[in-house]
Amino acid sequence: MKHVSQSHRERLLKALATWVALNAALPACTEAQVVALLAHERAHLNRLTFVLRLHARFNRLRRERERAELAAGCGRNVVFPPGV
Repeated sequence: MKHVSQSHRERLLKALATWVALNAALPACTEAQVVALLAHERAHLNRLTFVLRLHARFNRLRRERERAELAAGCGRNVVFPPGV
């Protein structure tokens, strides 16, 4: 995980220790952190359920970012509710 402090890196890697830890950590992760976790998981353990969960979280964060960018491009500052 490039560009991440050692303590932050250790905290992120603890998220990959168990399924419960992953799901507890994901809501606080940024899009870049989720991408780093996904890359690490694919490079090391490559567990399908973890890869799919990380991919799903990444897609949700990306969707929210892209929709906000689209709204801003239309002159709107819109916050979309979760799942929309």
